[in-house]
Amino acid sequence: MNDADVVYAAPENYEALIAALAARAGDLSISHADLDLIAGLASGYSSKILGPSMTKHAGPLSLFTMLPALGLRLTLTVDDDALRRYAQRGLKRNGNQARLANFAQRRVSKRLITRVQRYFGALGLAAQKKNRKAPVKTNGLPPARRRGARQQNGNGTANVGL
Repeated sequence: MNDADVVYAAPENYEALIAALAARAGDLSISHADLDLIAGLASGYSSKILGPSMTKHAGPLSLFTMLPALGLRLTLTVDDDALRRYAQRGLKRNGNQARLANFAQRRVSKRLITRVQRYFGALGLAAQKKNRKAPVKTNGLPPARRRGARQQNGNGTANVGL
């Protein structure tokens, strides 16, 4: 039998998965510090995931970097018993109401396009249609100073209403 065909563990929940990973590290005699080095994780990170306190949870990135470092891979298999249990509930998807890839069919509104064009036109980054409204005249100062907001000097004092 090939090692790739051997089932090491079949965890039913998150805690069982973490226990199986910790047991595998123990079987291989790999310390948590060595596992951090092999997997490319931050120092002490695997101890926070696999240790008894479990102060951190394994996310997708840490999980999928730890698995090959422990000589494991994730395989999804069909569970016929689970299919039978959930098939009895009779919950099926209504194909007429399913909107697959609906996000690709959304259109951008003309109002949003106009707002973006005005924004980039004000920055001088894109061509802009002539604005029908008269431009707002300013005194040439940045917006925060026009409003009279407090401005901080380099020496820690504040100038008011510049």
